[in-house]
Amino acid sequence: MSVPKVSQNLFLQVKEKLDYYHLPSSFPIEATHLISKLLTLVNSSNNQEVQNTPKIEVSEGVSAAIRH
Repeated sequence: MSVPKVSQNLFLQVKEKLDYYHLPSSFPIEATHLISKLLTLVNSSNNQEVQNTPKIEVSEGVSAAIRH
C-alpha cells in the first residue's frame, strides 16, 4: 500500500492547527491527510456554534444582556 505524498505546506498547516487547539503536534506523516480532514470538521463545527449563538444588539445595553 502506497502512502500519498504530503506537501510540506499541508504538514505545517496541520502542526499549526494542532498547536492552536493545544493538542500534541507529534504524529506520523502518514496521518497528515486524516488529521487535516478532522481539523476541518472541528473548524466547521466551531463556526456553526458561533453562528448559532444569540446576538445582543449593542443599543439594548447591559440590562438586555443580563436578561439573556
